[in-house]
Amino acid sequence: MGSIMKPEVHCKMLDGGWILLSIRAQENEKFHWLLESLKLKLHVLVYEKKLRKYKTSIHELKRLSDFCSRKGVDLFASDKVLHLYKRMCYRFKRIEQLRDVKNIDFPVQGWTEDPECVLYDYQKYCANIVVHARRFLIGDDMGLGKTPMAIAIILKSWELYNTGSAMIVCPERLQYQWKEEVHKFSTLRKNQVEIMGRRTCRNGTRPNFLTRGKVCKACRLYEACLFDMNTSKQSAADYRDLQIKRARVLVCGYASLRIHEKAFIDRKFTVIIFDEATRLKNMKADTTKAAENIVKLAPLTTTVVPMSGTFIENRIEELYSIMNIIDDRVLGNFCNFKARYLITDYWGNVTGYRNEGPLKEKLDRMLIRRTIDEVWKDRPPITEKVVECPFEKEQDQFYAEAREGVLQDIADLQKAKSVNMANVATLIGYLLQVADTVKSIDPETTIKEHSSKINVLKEMLMEEFPRKAKIVIFSRFSNKVIPYLIKELESLPKEIVGGGILSIVGGVSNKAQDKIILKMRTKKYHRILVCSDAMAYGGNLQFANYIVNFDLPWNPAVLDQRIRRVYRRGQKKSVTVFNMIVPGTVEEHLYQVLAHKRKLFTTFLKESLVQDRPEKKHILRQLISKI
Repeated sequence: MGSIMKPEVHCKMLDGGWILLSIRAQENEKFHWLLESLKLKLHVLVYEKKLRKYKTSIHELKRLSDFCSRKGVDLFASDKVLHLYKRMCYRFKRIEQLRDVKNIDFPVQGWTEDPECVLYDYQKYCANIVVHARRFLIGDDMGLGKTPMAIAIILKSWELYNTGSAMIVCPERLQYQWKEEVHKFSTLRKNQVEIMGRRTCRNGTRPNFLTRGKVCKACRLYEACLFDMNTSKQSAADYRDLQIKRARVLVCGYASLRIHEKAFIDRKFTVIIFDEATRLKNMKADTTKAAENIVKLAPLTTTVVPMSGTFIENRIEELYSIMNIIDDRVLGNFCNFKARYLITDYWGNVTGYRNEGPLKEKLDRMLIRRTIDEVWKDRPPITEKVVECPFEKEQDQFYAEAREGVLQDIADLQKAKSVNMANVATLIGYLLQVADTVKSIDPETTIKEHSSKINVLKEMLMEEFPRKAKIVIFSRFSNKVIPYLIKELESLPKEIVGGGILSIVGGVSNKAQDKIILKMRTKKYHRILVCSDAMAYGGNLQFANYIVNFDLPWNPAVLDQRIRRVYRRGQKKSVTVFNMIVPGTVEEHLYQVLAHKRKLFTTFLKESLVQDRPEKKHILRQLISKI
C-alpha cells in the first residue's frame, strides 16, 4: 500500500446511529491538526474508549462532508452510513411536509364512537407528525388536551405498523385518570388496560382477586392469568411481571421505571408515552437513567413521546436531559452540549448561553409547542388579580423579629463560610410561612390576628364570591399552613362553607383524591377545595371558576400549572385568579420576580430557545437584599 498523500477520514457505521471515525494522515502534525479541527467543527464528537477512536452522530455527516471538501480532506463513507443518512433526511423532509399541511384527515382505527370525544384539528395535526416522526417531544401548553393526542398516537401507530402494545409512564396520582381516559377515547376493553401493581380481576367477577389467598375459580380468564393452581396465592412480584407481559396498555408510575427496568426492556413496547416528562429533567437521577436505557435498547421503530407543558422550568439543561432520552445523537453527551451551548464561570456554574440559532434549529426539528392563544380561540376570559393583605400590628411585630433572626442566621453562615442556597431557601421559606400565619411557626401563640391573609380571604368569601361559585385554594405549605387555613375557614357560616372544606395534600391516596374531586364536581353544597402543589400537576378541575393562590411557589411553571388545572379545555365559565401577597415583605419581591420570569418563559419557548433568565439562586440573592 502506498503512502497517504492527503489526510483521509473513513466513516463506519456503529450501533445506535453512531459513526466511527478513522483518521489517517502521512504526518503526525497533519493528524493532530485534522483531529483538533474536527473537535471545533463538529457539534457532537465522543471518544469511544473501547475502540480508542472518536465517533460522531449521523446528524453530523453533512457538516463533516462540508468541512472535508473545504479543507481538501478525502472522506470515505460506507454504504450503511449513506443509507442511514438518506433515511434520516427523508424523515425530516417528511416532517416538514406534514408541518405545512393545514386541513388534515386523520381517521383513527379503534377511536370511540362517542360524538363528544372528538379530536380537534390542532390535535390531529400534532398526532400525524408524531406518528411519522416516532421520536418527538410534545410541549403544548397546559390544558390543551395532550392526553387524547397521546391516545390517538397509540392507536394510529398500531394501525400503521400492524402491532400493538403501549406503556404510559405518568405520576402515580394520574394512573387511574389515564386508565379512565383510555377507556373513554378508545374501544379497548377494560382488561386490556392495566395499572402497574393494581391487583384486580380482569373479568370483573371478583373485587378481591389475588387478595389474601382467595382463588378466582369462576373467572373465564383463569388460565390466561397464569394463576398457580397448586397454591392459594401468588406473590406480588410475579403478578407485576405477569401484568407487564399481558397488558396491551400498561399504565405505570415513574418509580416503576427503575424497579422493573429489565422487564420493560424485554417487553419491547411499540409505543412509550412519558406524561409530565419534567420528572426526567435530572440527568443524574436513577429514574432518568432507567428511562434512557429502556428507550436506547428499544428498536428504532419504537414510538417514544415525552409530553409536558413545562419542559423548561429553570434551565435549558432540563430540556437537554429529556432530548437525550429520545435521541442521544442530536446533542451528544453533556460535555459536547456544555462546550457548544453553555457559558460557565470559573467554578463551572452556568452563567449564560451561546450558539442559540443552531440549538433552536435542532430542537425545532423534534419539538412541537402550541399555546392557548394559538389554538383555543373560543376560550372564556381569564383575569389575574393581586390581593394585598397588610399585616395587623401583632403579626407585623412578629415578622419584624423573625426577619432580624433570619438576617442574623445568614450573617452567621457567611462568617462561618458555610452559606449554601439550601440554607438560604429554608430561612426565606420561614419568613414566607410567617407571612401566611404566625401559627405555622408558633402553634401555641396567643396572637389573635395571626394571619392577615386568612382574614382577607374570609372577607372575600363572605362578600366577593358568588354563593354558587366553586373555589380552589392553593398553598405550598401542606403541613404548616393548610391545617390552620381549613380550621379558620370552617368557622364561617354554613351558607358560605356549604358541605365543608375539602382538601387534597401530598399524603392523600390517588383513590381518595378522585373521590374528593368527584364530590366537588357533582355536589352543589361543596364549594371550597384547598390543595397543596401535589394537585398542581395533571388534575382536572374545570368545575371551578375561582383560583386563590394563598402563597406563591418558587417556580413560575408551578404557578402556571396551578392555573391550568382550572383553565383548560372543557372550561366554559370565566376564570378569576387571586394572588395573595403581603406588601412590604419578601413575598412582594418574590411575586415581582415570578412575574418577570413568567414573561421571559413565554418568550423563551416561542421566540428563542435560550435566553438569560434569573435562576433560583439569583432569586435567593435578590430576596436576601429585600428582606
